[in-house]
Amino acid sequence: MNYFIIAQIFGIIMIILDVISPQMKTKKAIIFVVIFVNLAGTLQFVFLGKWTGIITTFIALVRTLIYYFYASKSRRAPIWMLIVLMVIQLGSVIWTWDSWYAIFMLLTVANIYGQWQINSQITRGGIMITGLGIGVYSVFSEAYTGALDMALRIVSSGIALWRYRKRKELEI
Repeated sequence: MNYFIIAQIFGIIMIILDVISPQMKTKKAIIFVVIFVNLAGTLQFVFLGKWTGIITTFIALVRTLIYYFYASKSRRAPIWMLIVLMVIQLGSVIWTWDSWYAIFMLLTVANIYGQWQINSQITRGGIMITGLGIGVYSVFSEAYTGALDMALRIVSSGIALWRYRKRKELEI
C-alpha cells in the first residue's frame, strides 16, 4: 500500500470523527473526539510529507490535550496559555512554510480561541473557520479525504449551531 492511500485512510477516519464531534452535547466531549481527529490529521500529513500540515496538526493535538485537561476540571486554560499557543501556532506555520497555500493554515488560530472559550457555540465557530483553512491547504496538499473532512466539519458545525439557535428560539 503506498503512502498516498494510507494518508487518505487517515482522512476517512477524520471524516467519521469530525461528523460526530460537533454533535456532542458538552465542550469536554467535543474536545475528547477532536484529540483523535488531530492525531489522524497529523498522520495524514506525515504520509504526504507536508511539514506545515504535520507541525500545525501536531500542535493542535497538544493544544487539544491541554484544553481537555482543563475542561475535565470545568475550567479553561489561563489567558497566557491562549496567547502562547497562538504564537506557537502562527510561528510554526511561518517556520515550516512549504508552499504558497500554507497561508491558509494561519486560520487554525481560530480553533485555538474557539476551544479556549467556555461557550460551545464559539468552539463550533472556531471549528468552522479552521475547517476552511485546513480544507484549502488539504486540497493543494493532495489530502483529498482531509479536504472532504473539512467540508463536512463546516457543514456539521453549522448544523449544530443552527440546532442550538432553533432550540433557544423555542425556549423564548
